[in-house]
Amino acid sequence: SILRATPSTRVAVVMLVLTTLLLSEVHLQGAPSPRSPPPSTPPSTPPSPSPLSGLVSASSDLRFLIDEAQNHGSDVTVVLAPGAHLKLSSQIKCTSNIKVTVASSGEGATLDGQEQTGLFYLSGGCSLTLRGLTLVNGRALDGGVVEAMYAGDVEIIESTVRNCGAIRDGGVVSAANSGAVSIRGSTVTGCSAGDSGGVVYALNSGAVSIIGSNVSGCSAVIGGATFLRDTNLDVTDSTISGCNATRGGAVYVHSGSASLARSTISSCIATEYGGGLYSAGGSTSLSDGALIRGCSAPKGQGSSIFLLAGEVSYTLPAPAGRWLPNARCEVYREACSYPLSEAASRAKQAACLEHRSDCALTESDAIEPSSGKKEAACSRHTDNDKQAACHETVEDPWYCQAPTFVQPCNWNNETGGDPSGLGESLYQLPLLPVNEDFPFACAAGLLGSAIPEYQSSSSCAGRCPERSQCPIEATDEALPCDAGHYCPKGTSVPLPCPAGTYSNATDLAAAGECTDASPGHFATTGSTEQTACREGSFANGTRNDACELCPEG
Repeated sequence: SILRATPSTRVAVVMLVLTTLLLSEVHLQGAPSPRSPPPSTPPSTPPSPSPLSGLVSASSDLRFLIDEAQNHGSDVTVVLAPGAHLKLSSQIKCTSNIKVTVASSGEGATLDGQEQTGLFYLSGGCSLTLRGLTLVNGRALDGGVVEAMYAGDVEIIESTVRNCGAIRDGGVVSAANSGAVSIRGSTVTGCSAGDSGGVVYALNSGAVSIIGSNVSGCSAVIGGATFLRDTNLDVTDSTISGCNATRGGAVYVHSGSASLARSTISSCIATEYGGGLYSAGGSTSLSDGALIRGCSAPKGQGSSIFLLAGEVSYTLPAPAGRWLPNARCEVYREACSYPLSEAASRAKQAACLEHRSDCALTESDAIEPSSGKKEAACSRHTDNDKQAACHETVEDPWYCQAPTFVQPCNWNNETGGDPSGLGESLYQLPLLPVNEDFPFACAAGLLGSAIPEYQSSSSCAGRCPERSQCPIEATDEALPCDAGHYCPKGTSVPLPCPAGTYSNATDLAAAGECTDASPGHFATTGSTEQTACREGSFANGTRNDACELCPEG
C-alpha cells in the first residue's frame, strides 16, 4: 500500500492502510467464511504479516511508519518524496526483528541530523537499508548515522554521507554484536569519531564491506576510516584518501581479517604509527592491484604500514609499474628420505618424489592427506597437464613429508592462516614498518609491467628500451625520447645532442645519430634544428657550435 496523500491527510491515510491490513490478518487467522469450504489441512503457522510501504516527505511520517511496522512485526519500505529534506531532532529507533528500508524515489532526498542527533538507532535484530539518499550532519555518542547494538545488517547503498560524527566510535556506523555492515556505491566525506573508526567501528559483528565507494577526509584517534575488532573487513574497488588518525590513518585492524583488493589508500596521515594501515593483530591481505601511496607517519613509524602484530601479505598482481620481493606460496616439506635397501621403501621414496609438487600445494601436515585435500591441491596447479595428471592419482599414496619449521606463507588455517593462497605469488611482510609506497615503485629508468612475472624483483621488466625514456617512478609505458636528445637503454633523463649537432627526431639512441650542423650554420647543445649564421659571420665546415665574425675587409 503506497501512501501518496497530501501532508494534511497523510497520517489518516496511513492509519486507514494499516487498519485494512490488520483486518485482513484477523480474517485470515479467524474462522473461514460460511461460503467457503473449510481447509482440508489447517496451516501449521500463522501467515507472516504483510510488508508495509509508504511515500513520505516529513520526518514524523517516517517515524510513524517504522513504529507501526514494529508494532505489527512487519518489514517496511519507506520512499522519501522527490527532493524531500527531512530534519531530525532525535534518532529514529528500531528495536524489533524486522527489516527497514528507507530509499529515495530516484530523484534524491536528504536525512539531516542538524548536528544535533544521530539518524538511526537499531537493536533487537532490526536491519536497515538506506538507498539513494544524502545523509548529513548526524551527531551521536556512537554512530553518527547508524548505531547498531545487537542489531541485524546495516546497508548504505548508492548514497552520499557528509559531515557526520560520533563522540566515541563510528563516525558513520557503530556496530557491536550485530550483523554485517555494507557501504556500496557510495561517497563518504568529512566524517569523524572522537575515539575509533572515523567511518565504521565494528566489534564482534558481521563482515564490514566497502565496495565501489569513495571515502575521503575522515578522521579518528584510532582508525581514520575503519576500526575492526573480532570482525572482518572487505574493501574492494574503492578509494580511501585524505583520512587521518593517531594510529592507522586509514585502517586499523585489531583482530579478525581484512582484505583490500583493487583499492587505493592515499594521502592518509598518522601522527604516531601507520599512515595507511596499522596491524595490531589478525590477518590482512592485499591483492589485485591494491595500493597504499602518499601516506605519512613520523620517521620510521610506517608511512604506509605499521605492523605491531598479526600478519600482512600481498598477492600479485600489483599495480602496473610496481614490484614486491614475492615468492610462491607453498608448503615446504622435509626431504623424501627412505632406506633404499628395501624395495618397499624405494617405492615410497619414488612416490614421494613423484608427488613432491603436489604435496607442496596440499593444505595438510599429514603424511597422507584426505582425497578432498588432494583434489584441492591438484586444482592449484597452473599447468593443465600437471593438473590432469595430479587428479588421476588422488587415490594413490603420495607420501607427503612433514612441513618444515620455516614456511614462505601462513597456509595453515589451524594457526590462523589461509590455504587459498597456495600456488599464488605473494609477499609475506616481516614485522617491520613499511615507510614507502606499497607495493614498491619501479625506479625511474626501468620499465614496469602489470604482468606478475615482471613484478617479482626490483629489476621490474628491465631497463627502459633504447630510443625511449622512463622519466618517473612506476613508469609502465615508455615515452618517446625528446627532440634534440637521444635515449640509450635505461634512460630516465634524455641526453642532449652535443654542440654542433641537432635533431628533431624523437627516436635516437646515441649521440652519433644526431645530425651535424652544415657549413654556414651552427647548433648549440640540445638543438632541434640548425641555425644559419647572421650576415657578417661565417662557419667553416660542419659541426659548428657558433659562427665567427667575418674579418675586416
